[in-house]
Amino acid sequence: MSNRGSESAVNTNFCFLLQAKVPRNTRNITVEIQKTLDNLGKDDLKSFHFHLREYKKPTYEPICLSKLENADTKDTANLLTNHYGATEALQVTKDVLTEINQRDLVRQLEENLGKTGLLGI
Repeated sequence: MSNRGSESAVNTNFCFLLQAKVPRNTRNITVEIQKTLDNLGKDDLKSFHFHLREYKKPTYEPICLSKLENADTKDTANLLTNHYGATEALQVTKDVLTEINQRDLVRQLEENLGKTGLLGI
């Protein structure tokens, strides 16, 4: 008798539980960060990753190189919110975008967050 069916159900339930623990605003913020990063070209995303690795705050260590090495925009957005938390991830994203001269994307991110009601977080 195979346990495959029960393993599949357990895996599905486990994934659902993991998703359920992520606050809705965190998911929304992650999506908005990803949409913003999607506007970066390949070289600009590399530059974003470079500056993100160097980003230091007294309460946080920078995200390590191995995690950013092959990260696309979705991976990067998830790394930011998982590493810094949703609110701080927004600030880090805006700081790094400003540092790489992408102020238009900072304004766009703030506008999109205002439309979704997430700007005041």
